Amino acid sequence: MTDIKSKYNLSPPEQGNSGIVLVIIFTLFIIACFIAPQHIWFFFAAFIIAIGSMYYFNSAKSGNKANFANPRGNETIVSKEALSQQRLVEALQFPAYILDSAGGVVFANKPSIAAFGKFTNGDKVFIRFRQPELRKLIEKALSSKSSLTGEYNEARPADRWFAVEIAPIFNKKGTKRNLFFLLGFHDLTEAKRTDQMRSDFIANASHELRTPLASLKGYLETIKGPARKDEKAIQKFTDVMLDQAKRMTRLVNDLLSLSRIEMQSHVRPSEIINLNEVIINVIDSVEGLAKHLDVRIVFEASKAVNIIGDRDELLQVFENLIENACKYGEEGKEIIVALERDDTTKSVIASVKDFGPGIALEHQHRITERFYRVDIARSREKQGTGLGLAIVKHILNRHTTRLEIQSAPDEGAKFLIRFPLADK
Repeated sequence: MTDIKSKYNLSPPEQGNSGIVLVIIFTLFIIACFIAPQHIWFFFAAFIIAIGSMYYFNSAKSGNKANFANPRGNETIVSKEALSQQRLVEALQFPAYILDSAGGVVFANKPSIAAFGKFTNGDKVFIRFRQPELRKLIEKALSSKSSLTGEYNEARPADRWFAVEIAPIFNKKGTKRNLFFLLGFHDLTEAKRTDQMRSDFIANASHELRTPLASLKGYLETIKGPARKDEKAIQKFTDVMLDQAKRMTRLVNDLLSLSRIEMQSHVRPSEIINLNEVIINVIDSVEGLAKHLDVRIVFEASKAVNIIGDRDELLQVFENLIENACKYGEEGKEIIVALERDDTTKSVIASVKDFGPGIALEHQHRITERFYRVDIARSREKQGTGLGLAIVKHILNRHTTRLEIQSAPDEGAKFLIRFPLADK
């Protein structure tokens, strides 16, 4: 985008050869006085008129070049003031434009070019921003010469939200004549996404609790009514009610665990942990589940690996990953848990691999979201709450690392975590 100075020819006014001309006129005046002293008053008057004419035309020329005009010829701003406005807009860290009174783009700063692309000199701002609500906002501000605010949503190439402000730029006298306008965009995308996640979380948590509560209410009403004398039915219903109560307990415990982890997310762990012992303890605790599901857990590790972490949280991480591998891996197959040291980068890669149906690519970036399930029916059948991998993600964020997924349909899934070594 060409800046104001080049677009409106704001280079300093040419001084010309005024000094040389003045010397020549004065020299001619002295010579004329010596040649014809009887006409000295005539020569003096001519000298004064020449000097005055020269300064008049130079001032007019300088005045014209000290200002810049809009290409449509309806606006004028003093060059120093315009350049100062340009420098201020360029210093802004959010997308901003200077517009003329007809909506033409006079100047665009670098953040605006990065966010919305370039404009050609003289282009109307509506060429890029075609949303009717935004267009009406800009047009209203231009016509009323007033400050207005609104919102702008852009669905493609990515869903983005911006708070929009447009305000007139008054000249030094504070008048509303010959106005330019500042159009600014403040990115609200992250705030909108956070609000949406919070809303989805409340909705999902309410739904997850509503289902078992409705089930409990229905069975209790049945036991108190038609089945109050049917011992078999009462036994069956109380078993189901106990399962639903356990489901709610797991959900509440996971919610409390997630809340506690988020509260401590800014505190980095400082304890030195033997990662081999953590994984062995987890494998021992889930051995019963693995046998019930006819799955064999294989642990591949060499020597002891020490990292800096929170022992209880790391137990929770590997318990979630290994339990998921047992539940969703194919029956009769292995679960391979491995620790691989990388002395070059002074880190260790912990991995959990199953041989189940795998995870399609479109689900992989979302499975750590709260309550997100690839297969809802199967997840509930396996007594999942939909919060396990969300807990894993937040714990790993606190440990300044992240969960990586390698998977394809019918090829199983492999979850990897890289930890820095803490060996002395």
